[in-house]
Amino acid sequence: MKSVYERISKDTQLADGAYKQQILKKVTDWESLVTAKVDAEVKKVDKYNEKLQHYTKKVERLRLAANKKLEAEQAKAEKQNNGEQGKVMPPPSVPERMRARLERNEDKLTNAWKVHERAASALCNFLEEATLQGWNDAYPFLLELIQWEVERCSVGYEQVTDLLSIQDSITKTYDIERQKRNRILEELRFQNPDLESVASLHSVSSSESTECK
Repeated sequence: MKSVYERISKDTQLADGAYKQQILKKVTDWESLVTAKVDAEVKKVDKYNEKLQHYTKKVERLRLAANKKLEAEQAKAEKQNNGEQGKVMPPPSVPERMRARLERNEDKLTNAWKVHERAASALCNFLEEATLQGWNDAYPFLLELIQWEVERCSVGYEQVTDLLSIQDSITKTYDIERQKRNRILEELRFQNPDLESVASLHSVSSSESTECK
């Protein structure tokens, strides 16, 4: 009996170790890999988004400044035209330095937008793949889990079989000893019919036999 329970304890520990090593560790490693990939892509998109927002606001400020400058030049030109009739004045324009700076930052904004869109698309594609195609990665894990469960149940069946065998052995041993005891009591009763104590023992034995049945 002790050896059976010791083997059950040992088999349980082995099954637990196999589960942790063959299944749980692989699943947690896969989860860590996917999580690290997603976190890295999210950080990358956030970084590109900050750059995109920076140039978006900067270009808006430069465009506003350029429009105000152009409006001022137009007002100045109209005033000069009113004061000098018949003289052709050059059309108002934004100063070259301001225009060049605006164009340079507009190019940076366009490039920042393209980089951000590529990174965001890559992140979305990866999330979609991990969500919709994750079963491809889960498939071998499920097979290993089923195999582990089959092996565990097989070992458990052997353990139960051993325990049932021990139970049968104990029952047979108990029945044999009980029969011997009853036979001895019958012999004592036959030899000493007036012995009350023996009769009482026989009565107790009969009661026990009835209850066991």
